[in-house]
Amino acid sequence: MKKFFWATFFIFLFLILFQIDFKKFSATPGCAFCNEKVLEKQSVFQGKNCQILATNKPVVAGHLLVIAKRHVERFEDLKEEEMVEMLALIRKINSVAHTGYLILQKNGKEAGQSVPHVHIHYIPREQGDSGLWLAFRLLTRHWFKPVHAEEMHNTITPLQISMTSS
Repeated sequence: MKKFFWATFFIFLFLILFQIDFKKFSATPGCAFCNEKVLEKQSVFQGKNCQILATNKPVVAGHLLVIAKRHVERFEDLKEEEMVEMLALIRKINSVAHTGYLILQKNGKEAGQSVPHVHIHYIPREQGDSGLWLAFRLLTRHWFKPVHAEEMHNTITPLQISMTSS
């Protein structure tokens, strides 16, 4: 049991240390959330100052991002109306999803922020989900292959319909 614990501990430690600077390996130069192609492909819902995107490397089904439309790198640099709208959009997502959820927001590459643009991860949780499995998926998501365009479209379309009708 101790060997398993220490092996797991060192694997997670390695993954945490290794993931910190993934931004430099990105195929898309600049900010992904300011890229019109990314926004067009992944957009679920548009607000006045913020929007909801489907993530291209979901940790679980239903993993969404709430981003500010304006390029802002840190949460504390958001305007008050942007902060309020981000929280309202999280409420809107949950009014459609009706599930438990995890909210994750990172500030700065030291905290593991891989895209230097304020975004909040909305990660739905189900009864009986393994916290260890979720942590592993969060730490290794940078190695996932991006979702194909057709799968992204199939994920986004029902969400777009649900969001605009609620």
